Amino acid sequence: MAELSQYSADITAGSLLLTETKVVAGLLLDGHNFKEIGKLVETQNVLQKRSTASATRMYSLIKHRLELFDSELWSMIYYGDSETSRMAALAATIKNSRILGDFMLFVLKEKYQLFEKAMPKNAWDRFIDDCKMKNPDMPSWTDKTAKKIGDCVYRILAETGYLSSTKEALLQKVYIPAEIKKYLTAHNDNYVLQCMEVSL
Repeated sequence: MAELSQYSADITAGSLLLTETKVVAGLLLDGHNFKEIGKLVETQNVLQKRSTASATRMYSLIKHRLELFDSELWSMIYYGDSETSRMAALAATIKNSRILGDFMLFVLKEKYQLFEKAMPKNAWDRFIDDCKMKNPDMPSWTDKTAKKIGDCVYRILAETGYLSSTKEALLQKVYIPAEIKKYLTAHNDNYVLQCMEVSL
C-alpha cells in the first residue's frame, strides 16, 4: 500500500470526467499548453459548466491527471473508441489518485478473488478504517469528506464497468484494450495496470 500521506481528496472535484477530459485532451493535441487551456476554461467555458469556479476546479483535476502522461495517451482518450477512451482516462485517474488505485488493488480485487457478486457499501468505510489503523500519516478527513471520496470512487468504478451501477454495485469483468496494456507496460506503469486488471 502507498504511503498514506500520498492520499488526496482531490478526486471529489469529479468522477471519471470523460467528456471533459476528452475536451482537454483534444486541445492539448491541437497544440495548446495547460496554461492556455486554463484561460480557455475561464474565458470561453470550453468545459460547458454553470460556474467558472466549478469549471476551474474540474479543470485542475483533469490537468493533474493528464500531465502525468504524454500525447500518446491523450490520443487514446480523444480518438479511441468508447472503451479505449474510457480505460485511458481511468489509467490517468488511477495514477493521479492513489486512494482509488489502492481500493481497487486491495479491496476490489479481493471481492473478485472470493467470487463475491457485489461490492457492499461498507467496504469503503472498512478500507478507510483499515488505513487509519495502519498508518498515522493517513489524512484526517471528516466523515463527510471520506464519504464523498468513496462516492466518487464507486461512481468511477461504475462508469468504467467494474460495477453494474452505484446502487446495485454488482461486480463485472473488465477487459483492458491491448493498446493501453502495451502503453502502460512500455512506460513502466505497472501499478496502474495491476489496478485495472483486478477483475481478470
